[in-house]
Formats: sequence, C-alpha cells, structure tokens
Amino acid sequence: RIVDLSADIFNDSFNPYWHKCIGGYSPAKLQRYQDLIDRHIVKELQRLSARTRTAKTIDEFQDGIKNIPVLSALNTKYFILGAEMPPIENSDAFGPAWFVDSFVPAETPDEEIALIDSVDLRHTAVIGSDFAEARSAFAKSSEGNLVGDSSDSSVNVSASIPSADFIQMTSYAPNELRYHYNTSAARTAIFSEVYYPDGWVATVDGAPLEIFRANWLFRAANLPAGDHEVVMRFEPKVYSVGEKASRASSLALFILLAFALAGLFGTTRRNA
Repeated sequence: RIVDLSADIFNDSFNPYWHKCIGGYSPAKLQRYQDLIDRHIVKELQRLSARTRTAKTIDEFQDGIKNIPVLSALNTKYFILGAEMPPIENSDAFGPAWFVDSFVPAETPDEEIALIDSVDLRHTAVIGSDFAEARSAFAKSSEGNLVGDSSDSSVNVSASIPSADFIQMTSYAPNELRYHYNTSAARTAIFSEVYYPDGWVATVDGAPLEIFRANWLFRAANLPAGDHEVVMRFEPKVYSVGEKASRASSLALFILLAFALAGLFGTTRRNA
C-alpha cells in the first residue's frame, strides 16, 4: 500500500483509484478502522510529516522511517512526498501476511486497542477475549507462547520462527485472495486485511479454515504445518440467498410464461 503525505490522506480520491492505499474517501467506513486511525495511524502520520519538515535529503527521511508499526502492519510499502520526488520505500513493511510466535490476551476492547502500542506487532499478536478458542489453539501449538497476561502490556519477544518458514500472497482480487506457505510446525499467521466475518470465508487446501481477529483489526488464522495453500473468498450469505431467490423467481416466471403460451396456442388451435 502507499501513503501520499502530500495529499489529504483520508479524503483523497486520486491515489486510491490507481493504488492500494490506507486512506481514500468513503462515506461508509468500518468503525474499527476509524478507531485505529484515531488512536494509532494519525500519530504515526504526524511523526512522518514532522520528518518531512526536518529531513534535508531523501536519505535522511528514509533513515527516519522508524516506529510506525501500524502502518507497517498495513503493509505500507511506499511513501509519496510530492509529484516531483521518487517514492520512499519502507523496508520494514510486514508484507501481505506474516507469522507470529506469541500473543498477548486482551480482556476488553479498550485494552485490546491500547496494547497495539505496547507489543512488537511483527512477532506478537493481540487477541481479544471474544476469540478464546483461537487463543487456546495458539497457546497449545508447538510454537505458540503466551506472553504476559492481560495486566502486563510491557511485552517484547524475539522471533523464534525459522527463516525457512514462509508465507506469501500468490494471487489478489477484490473478492479472492490466495496465499502459499510452508512451515516446519503449526503457525499462526496475521494477514494484512481487515477482519470482516460477514462474508469472508477461508480454506486451507480446500478444507474450511477459521479466521479470527487479531491486533484490533486484522485477520488471523492458526495454520497446520507443511506446504499448503490458503484461499480467502468473499461469499456473503445474503448474496447467495438473494442469488438463489432471483434464480427461483426467474424459473417460476419462465414456467408461468410457458404455461401462458401453451394455453394461448391451445386456444388458437381450437378456434381454428
């Protein structure tokens, strides 16, 4: 994704037309994303804007792209400073998906969004109490470590996932995402996509895969070990129900029309 620091990020309509962005204008916005903007993203953008005023060269600005974990988790890869300047790359962007090896439980929504400031999002997930089963599955996995508790928000862990383990996006469409991964043990992956249960479903090698929410906004899943493909599709039930109703209505209309035509032809032949 990109961030255009020379534009009004959350009212811009030009960049989102061409690129994946963290902003753009929409009259309808998920409240959770707005909360993340208000609590975390705005602060990180303010730090970047201040850096643009103090940096004398592009290299100085690039060296100053630090401490923006939420933007990096949103896979913000490039920053645009102006039309006549090359984009600045964020080498710390997490990518479309990544593995975490530990989690911090949050017992309330306020605690969940506050913990975003306190953990290393690259290696640790914040999981709310409404996903107790996902937390339990993570804790029981071979690499899942419970870090601290809900009262301990000062958590810092080092990566313990082998460098050979990987996950990568292989295909992107607005209604379908595909990922390929290979791991030596069961892993928990965070996907740089908004968690939206009313439509998004996932499978791993065709078998149903449960998606849960982590880090206030993001999709996450506990994945089995080995070489597999994860597919996420947007298949809202209301759409499938409406589609079936539409097909049934069309079929009923066709049958009624057929009966009407048959009756008309029958009457015509008798009159003849």
